[in-house]
Amino acid sequence: MNRKKEVPSMDRWLKEAKMHESAPLVGMYLVHNGTVRETARDRVRSMDETAKPVTGMEFSYDQEKVDRAIEDTYNLPGIYIFGSG
Repeated sequence: MNRKKEVPSMDRWLKEAKMHESAPLVGMYLVHNGTVRETARDRVRSMDETAKPVTGMEFSYDQEKVDRAIEDTYNLPGIYIFGSG
């Protein structure tokens, strides 16, 4: 059985977020659609014409560093947590 995780709808999430009581405090909702460009960074920045097109990407992260960055961000003035009221 193939159990694929359902991709969340950004349109649905944004609609819900904009209806929340904290919406007037929000200046921007930032999302990344996960698209990887085909043009290699070296080709663009270093004008390296031999750089091959990008065909994939490996992604990893340090969960402790991510959690720390999120916590630090929540402590900045003007940052509001969706759903915190």
